[in-house]
Amino acid sequence: MNNLAQNAPEGSTCRYWAFISYSNKDRKWARWLHRSIEAYGIPAQLVSHPTPIGEPAPKRFRPLFHDRAELPASSDLGSQIEVALRESRYLIVVCSPHSAQSKWVNKEIEIFQRFHGRERILAIIVDGEPNDGEEECFPLALRYNEPIAADARPEADGTSNAKLKLLAGMLGVTFDALKQRDNQRRIRQLKMVLALVTLLVAAFATLSLYANHQRLLAIDALASSDFREGISRLRLSETTPEGIALLARAARRGSHQERALVRLLSLFQQRQFWVEAPPLSSLPLNSSSEKSLAIDRRFAEVKFQGIAMKPDWFSRSNDGKTCVTIINEEIDIGPHSLGFRIHHFRVWHSDGTPITPWTLVKCPDFDVRDLVSAHLSADGQFVAIVVDVWREPQVIQIWDVRLLTVVGDIIVAGGRDPNYQGSRFTQVRFLPPVPREPKRLLLLATTSRGDATVYELRRNTIEVVTFPM
Repeated sequence: MNNLAQNAPEGSTCRYWAFISYSNKDRKWARWLHRSIEAYGIPAQLVSHPTPIGEPAPKRFRPLFHDRAELPASSDLGSQIEVALRESRYLIVVCSPHSAQSKWVNKEIEIFQRFHGRERILAIIVDGEPNDGEEECFPLALRYNEPIAADARPEADGTSNAKLKLLAGMLGVTFDALKQRDNQRRIRQLKMVLALVTLLVAAFATLSLYANHQRLLAIDALASSDFREGISRLRLSETTPEGIALLARAARRGSHQERALVRLLSLFQQRQFWVEAPPLSSLPLNSSSEKSLAIDRRFAEVKFQGIAMKPDWFSRSNDGKTCVTIINEEIDIGPHSLGFRIHHFRVWHSDGTPITPWTLVKCPDFDVRDLVSAHLSADGQFVAIVVDVWREPQVIQIWDVRLLTVVGDIIVAGGRDPNYQGSRFTQVRFLPPVPREPKRLLLLATTSRGDATVYELRRNTIEVVTFPM
């Protein structure tokens, strides 16, 4: 407070633009007034405009004096306060019933009038009413020649307009003129903010388009890699199914879609390629890559409803940690009845510890005759059950081993062979994970009717890529 005002013109003897006089009980109003006036930027059109005291208007009215918390308990305000009043261009009185009863506020007004007259005194009403007895808000020194006061009460001007009225008085312009310029400045600031927001939105949109372009390039690169790897795997018979799966994925997206589709269609037109293997129902338990019962005697017989029985099917997952068995058991329901068969599967750890209970397989829309085979995914988390149904093609149910629930819809053996009822699956296997996407789960199924289908399991659905002959 002891430094000369930065905005005071050269040669000016006034250190402060205004002295704020207030009762200690109205301290919060004085602090608000101090901060809001010092922070207010004068509109550019009014900077250097002559003020009523003959000095050009600054960019901001600062500093203001309002800190008199430590005053001696005497009738004398002290030389420091007198100097501050003499070196202030304006006096702003915070008017309320508290200031009306304050002898310090009244004396500050009298001393300021002695130095600068009444024309430079401004008032702001924060509580009470003028000329209203107990609710009187003006100090005694203002009552007989009341100044035009700003009214910060909510039912009157409000704080924002009251502040502008004080500033208009200090600038020597009308309230409407200052209000209009203030609104114009706010509009300009809003336009600048909107322009900045628009620029940011455009930048984000550009980045999004660039990111999407990069994503499409990555998809195309992956599809190209799938196409090349698929062609490479077709050269060896043992990796042909994986090659077909990679070509099927390359045919879904990327720049090699048409080439991959043509290659797949040319392969599928060679029907003998698909019917070389015998149907699953004729395969022995030790077929292909499955380990036989003779190798692991723990599964030569399994307990089913308390009875040791030889399973109708046994196979392992590719990692060798999980096994699955099938029991098709005929139940006799009476001396003159033909009985009926029930069909269960169970998943085990390779050491013979059960993972699931015996689970009954039902097809709501079909009459189940037998469970033909069961095929575990590489990690043993899913099992594909091939079901032989009455007077219909074979179907596949895919089960989630952890939840013991069926995933998606059943898969029906398809193709163009007119022998619809006799259609069966000739090969069912989960394909090895693709190195770049180890979590993707693909199932390859071929049928006796010349159909080859690649299925992809996603959450609770099965997406199909099919190339019928």
